[in-house]
Amino acid sequence: MHAPSDFNVFRQSIADAIEQGDTATVVAAIHPTALTIAAEHGAAFRALVNSLPTEVWHNDPRIAAALGSSYRSTGSPRGQSSLGYFRAAEGAIESTPHAPSHCLAAVLLGHASALRTHSQIAAARVKLAQAFELIETKLPVALPLRLELSARWSLEHGMLDLHAGLLDSARAHIEYAQGLAVDHLTRAEHIEGLGALALLDATDGDYDRALEQVARARHLAGGTELMSTGFGAPALAAETLIANERLQLEHASDLEKDLTRAASHNEWEPFAAVVIAQLRGLEGHPVVALDVLNRAARSFGSWDSHSIAVDFAELLKGVMLMVLDHGDEAWAILQKIRPVERHPLCPARITAQLRLRHGDLVGASEAISECEA
Repeated sequence: MHAPSDFNVFRQSIADAIEQGDTATVVAAIHPTALTIAAEHGAAFRALVNSLPTEVWHNDPRIAAALGSSYRSTGSPRGQSSLGYFRAAEGAIESTPHAPSHCLAAVLLGHASALRTHSQIAAARVKLAQAFELIETKLPVALPLRLELSARWSLEHGMLDLHAGLLDSARAHIEYAQGLAVDHLTRAEHIEGLGALALLDATDGDYDRALEQVARARHLAGGTELMSTGFGAPALAAETLIANERLQLEHASDLEKDLTRAASHNEWEPFAAVVIAQLRGLEGHPVVALDVLNRAARSFGSWDSHSIAVDFAELLKGVMLMVLDHGDEAWAILQKIRPVERHPLCPARITAQLRLRHGDLVGASEAISECEA
């Protein structure tokens, strides 16, 4: 089961350990639930750790990694401070003779997640590859440890594939991680995986199944603020996207504030803007939608690799230009979009609309046949 996240209990357990005057006891009180507490009570976790004697945590890579992970919690400041903790944690391990391989693997996985959060997808893959090598060749046989690191690796691999548009691979990895989530992932990671599956289901057009995943994520997040973080952003993005596709515009509008908040300061920010631009277009404001899409494009410009969401943004841009009777500009954009075997991301359906508006019935039929194929 997911580790409890009562911060007061966590703080008291550390206070009790400090009274014993034994650094090892204090560290032992922090380690088991550090990642869970960091994700759900980030600012409080950082303040508590920073209040401890330096000898307790300054050379402890697991605590440093948890501090880095805490920046994914709600209310954390914008910036790349988290990456400094992971670099420090890796440095501490490198300078420690005979450091356990599983410790470095866990730090590398956390570093990959942090890099992804800052839209450094290619850099995250490098850390993930390093973690995989350790898991495969250096890890002890202990089954729970192997399962935990394997689940975290698969989740991270799936999230990176999702952003890259490798949707079948993303599903395979995320479903594997979700199968182990209850016992081997944090609640935050479980919610993130459910949201990712919801997005994958949405791109398959299976909206009911996607909304079931969203409902599970919301239930799991009950009593926490995790739906207001990047962990909850994929689920909220899927729910808003489905509301748009079903023309449930009032519901989509109700979700907008929550989606914007959850996607703030993480890699979901530009995708949230794309979904909101779609809503503006459906509300009859194509010029506003184009403005939002342009802002999203500037955000995607800082990514170190291509995101499938860029294709979605370009698809919507083509739609908005078509609505504004800028057919030539729309056509030029649609010609450049990579075909994706998922209906919401298929340019053929928009090409068909454009040709139909210009009286080209044969061309519209040909485009639709590509979509159906």
